Amino acid sequence: MCKTVSFDEILRLFIDFSHGIITQDYFLKTLSDIDFNFLEINEDNTAKILGVWEMIKYLEEKIFLEDFINDIKILKKSYFEKIESLSKIKFKKNIFSREIIKILKKWFNENINYPYPSEIEKQNLSCVTGLTLTQIKNWFINARRRILPRKNGNKVK
Repeated sequence: MCKTVSFDEILRLFIDFSHGIITQDYFLKTLSDIDFNFLEINEDNTAKILGVWEMIKYLEEKIFLEDFINDIKILKKSYFEKIESLSKIKFKKNIFSREIIKILKKWFNENINYPYPSEIEKQNLSCVTGLTLTQIKNWFINARRRILPRKNGNKVK
C-alpha cells in the first residue's frame, strides 16, 4: 500500500538513514511504501525536490549493496523525470500592483537622502502592502540601484 508523504518527510527519511538513525530494512520498507506520483512540480517545492535528488545521488555513491542500488536507480529515474520537467515551468514574475508601488515609492522619495528603511519601517510597509519582508527588502535594493543614479544625474548603465 503506497502512502502520500511530504517532501520534508522524504528528506528526513534520507537524512536519518544516511546518519545511521534508522536501519536499512526500515528505510527500504518505508521508501517502498511511498507514493512518488503525488509530487507536483511548482515554484514552492523546487528546492525540496532538488534536496531529495541530492540525497539520492549521495546514497547512490555511498552504498554499494546490489539490491539497494537497484531501488536507488529506480528512485533516481523517477526524480530525474521530475527535475527535467522543472525546465518546462515558466515561473511567474512578481509584479506588484500600482498601489503597492505607489506606497513604496512614496516612502522612498520621502527618505531620498537615506533610503534605507529600519526593520520597524519594513514591517510597517509589509503590513500596509501585504508583501513579505523579503519582497520589501528586495524592492528597496532594486529601487536604490535604479532610482538613485537618476536622482543624482548619472546615467543608468
